[in-house]
Amino acid sequence: MKTFKKIREKIASEEMAQKIAGNIITGQHRIAGYLNEKTKNLSGKARLWALVVFCTAFGGYLLWLLVRAIS
Repeated sequence: MKTFKKIREKIASEEMAQKIAGNIITGQHRIAGYLNEKTKNLSGKARLWALVVFCTAFGGYLLWLLVRAIS
């Protein structure tokens, strides 16, 4: 009897995992749509500069963390 109970619990946990994954994907789609709407009027040059600034800022931060962790 216990084996059947474990199988039902496993199926229930898989269904729960699928629901959670579905909610995460739905949230990601909403955020992506929002960000696309905000940036649709930016030129290619402005997007490139935003990417460079973003990468430089986070690259600098990660380098600072690495140096701090080593010392």
